Amino acid sequence: MVFQNYALYPHLSVYDNIAFPIVNSKDIRRQFKEELDCCNETSQEKLSFKEYVKRQVMEVARLVEIQDYLDRKPSELSGGQQQRVAIARALVKKPKLLLLDEPLSNLDARLRLQTRDEIRRIQRKTGITTIFVTHDQEESLTICDEIVVMKNGILQQVGDPQTVFDFPANQFVAEFLGNPPINILEGQIKDGVLWAAGERWRPLPGQTEQGQEVQAVKMPAKEIADGPVRIGIRAESFRIGDDAEGQGLTATVCAVSKLGGVTTVEAQLCDGKTVKFFQDLNAPVTVDQSIRLHVVGQGTMVFDGEGRKLAQW
Repeated sequence: MVFQNYALYPHLSVYDNIAFPIVNSKDIRRQFKEELDCCNETSQEKLSFKEYVKRQVMEVARLVEIQDYLDRKPSELSGGQQQRVAIARALVKKPKLLLLDEPLSNLDARLRLQTRDEIRRIQRKTGITTIFVTHDQEESLTICDEIVVMKNGILQQVGDPQTVFDFPANQFVAEFLGNPPINILEGQIKDGVLWAAGERWRPLPGQTEQGQEVQAVKMPAKEIADGPVRIGIRAESFRIGDDAEGQGLTATVCAVSKLGGVTTVEAQLCDGKTVKFFQDLNAPVTVDQSIRLHVVGQGTMVFDGEGRKLAQW
């Protein structure tokens, strides 16, 4: 296990911190002795326990790239270096399962990104199954092969990061993942049609629109009763365009902000609700401009009042 606050022994050197688990393990000493007794060779293979420990420490130190700091005390290291020592101390016993308890929470923003990549590299190289506990949804999306989303100790969804992001099981998962957070609109179901921002918007899945049947990811329309609903649309799913199909939402641009190569637009719908979306570089907009917003395929999510997912298309 790697603790959130590193939990390194301040009076020991980096070398001794890493060596501590195997030096003080009776099981490892016994295993070493058994392997030594079974060895028929008398030269290099019959090394001392001290030399065995040194080999193990140097192996993991090189893996996490701290071999040049083995003589230092933890207080002489940066936060990122201390985190590497904590990881090396956990890896030196060659565990079958590694638990990282919010290992990046004590690091500054830039160091978090660097250490996150290092953890991923180490995991791939060792092949050790690793449970990474975090409240940072960006960390979970970028570092993990599989995500387990929990709320108040109750399992909400399990899956690979992209699937959980694209097809959240409920409103909680949809709102937990994504930056900026998913846009949540108040809507209404009337006679098989979804209304949003006071406008008649889109036919529900299973309904026929211009000769095409609308397909759903979740329930068919006949199981969705008329009444109030919540509509989730990610910033990545909005597009500006004409209204040839009559399925756009009228909006007015409130603000345009640029951060590097990403431009985020905030727009106000007819009911006063604001939404955020990413601007298409080929269709620049300006403040106070009137636009029509459309949603890409699989980008419309409908939830009931309890946050249960009803449909996505």
